[in-house]
Amino acid sequence: MNLGLSAQQQLLKDTFRRLFAKESSIARVRAAAPDGFDPKLWSALVETGAPIARVPAACGGLDMSLFDAAILAEEAGRALASAPLVEVMVAARTIAASSDCGDWIEKIAQGAVVVPALQPARDGLLDIVNGGAVADAVVALDGTELVLATAAGNRHARSNTGGL
Repeated sequence: MNLGLSAQQQLLKDTFRRLFAKESSIARVRAAAPDGFDPKLWSALVETGAPIARVPAACGGLDMSLFDAAILAEEAGRALASAPLVEVMVAARTIAASSDCGDWIEKIAQGAVVVPALQPARDGLLDIVNGGAVADAVVALDGTELVLATAAGNRHARSNTGGL
C-alpha cells in the first residue's frame, strides 16, 4: 500500500507552499491581524481557483478531491494564511450541491467571500460566523431551508436571508 502523495498531489502541495511563502509572510499575517484578512493573498488564491477547488467541474470548479483540498488546507494552515480559504471552499461546495451552481459560484470564482454559518439562523438572524467580518455572504440554515444571507452593502450589518 502506497501512502505517499501522487506526483500531481506533490505538485499541488509545492505550488501552494510557494504561493503562501510569497504571499503570507509573518509581516503580512501580522498586518492582517485586525480582521484576519489579507486582500492581496485572497486575490492570489482566487487567481489559482482555490476557493472553488471542491466545486464540480460542471459548475465551473476545479473538482478536487477532499484529500487534495486537505493538502491545500494544510499548506494554508502551515503559513497562517490570512484568508477564510477553507470556509469559502466549504460554502462554495454547499452552494454547488444545493442550487445547480447559480450565480454565487461565479461570484466566488471572481473573489467574493462566502462563508458557512456553523449554527442555524434564529428568527432570520445569524450569530457570530467564522470569517463573517469580511464575508460578502453567508450560507446558513434557516429552519429547514438553506439560505444565502447577504449584508446588504455593509459587511458588518446583521444579515437578511434569501433562499438559494
